[in-house]
Amino acid sequence: MLEEAVREIQASDWGDRAGLVLGRRGWNHGLAGIVAGQLVTRYARPVMVIGFDDDGVGRGSVRGPKGARLYDALQAVSDLLQRFGGHQGAAGVESGSSSWQRCGNASS
Repeated sequence: MLEEAVREIQASDWGDRAGLVLGRRGWNHGLAGIVAGQLVTRYARPVMVIGFDDDGVGRGSVRGPKGARLYDALQAVSDLLQRFGGHQGAAGVESGSSSWQRCGNASS
């Protein structure tokens, strides 16, 4: 998962985005927090990683560098999420496959 995410980031023009939003069908949502944390360390910005099941339901994690206000950021895009919870330093999310990418557009 981490290698796929890094390849996607490197192939994309995301250098000016305040945060990164990545998701893929088949990614293990149980590993999303670990991968998001590693990407935060590497790219020094908030990261959302979501794994989608065959029904298009995505579950994932959001991590950010020290001082990031993740809960506030998720509240700002809450209409794009089915649900979320957590605190300013880390959060969990659930989203449909049709709306999650718009969270990334909101971070640009």
